[in-house]
Amino acid sequence: MIRSERHGFVHSENYVGPLVSLFLHALFILIAAVLVIRPPIRAGNPGEGTVAELASLSTENIADLPEMGFESADPMIESADALPDVSAEMLEADTSISEISLSDAGPVETLGGAGRDVDPADGALGGGGGGTSFFGVSSRGRYFMYIVDVSGSMGAQNRLSILKDNLQSSINALPEHTSFFIFAYNDKAIPTIGATQWKQATGENKMRVTRWIKNLSSGGGTDPTSAFDRTFQFHPLPDVIYFMTDAEDLQGMPEFVADLNNRSRKSKIHCIAFGDSGSEESMRQIAKQSGGKYRYVPVQGG
Repeated sequence: MIRSERHGFVHSENYVGPLVSLFLHALFILIAAVLVIRPPIRAGNPGEGTVAELASLSTENIADLPEMGFESADPMIESADALPDVSAEMLEADTSISEISLSDAGPVETLGGAGRDVDPADGALGGGGGGTSFFGVSSRGRYFMYIVDVSGSMGAQNRLSILKDNLQSSINALPEHTSFFIFAYNDKAIPTIGATQWKQATGENKMRVTRWIKNLSSGGGTDPTSAFDRTFQFHPLPDVIYFMTDAEDLQGMPEFVADLNNRSRKSKIHCIAFGDSGSEESMRQIAKQSGGKYRYVPVQGG
């Protein structure tokens, strides 16, 4: 009795495995049929990827997908709506920066030339330039112009040699980050080595201008107007102009120079009357109206 019951139990247990396997196979066949008999994939949609996606989602979830993408409460949409406010703040910040820059435009321009001379006597702040001296007149700046007389009268009393020595010493004293130019003049302007633009005060340029200075000769009349006219065509404008002459008369020159140097930040013009003080009144006027200095330098027998 027990034996037959045990045999019957064992026999029933042997059928459980095949029945479960049959059920699972039927289930897999059903699922496969559902996947095969599906709506056609629309053009442009990925094939295999879409099938796998649909197989893992219910019909209700698939129907909800479009609404999920355009939900107004979506945090991503809220962030996008906030962007105009952020952009407006950024624009306001940029505007304020521009306003600050514009209000500071005057002081910034002092770094570029024209009037950045520093007079140690008044303690003014410089514009990042350097200093030198010409015939004992010291000045500071970044762009230095020399307008020097080489007319026929400069051949007397060793005047031309004295000019050359002072000119060379002044150029040699310029720091390398400064720039310079020389207009020698008689009845016309004679530019530095035939150049038309600023020369940086490098060792090489100083050596080149040394040879040029040594070859200067005196002769001709005295007319500095062309040299001044060409000086004020330079860019940037000079911070400092050293104007030297032994002329006895400079009638009309103060008005001519003032008309050229009529900008809000004038180039300072230091005037040296050399060997003859006949032009003192005009030279003083040119220096005064530009904020420069005047000096008379006598020579033996002058």
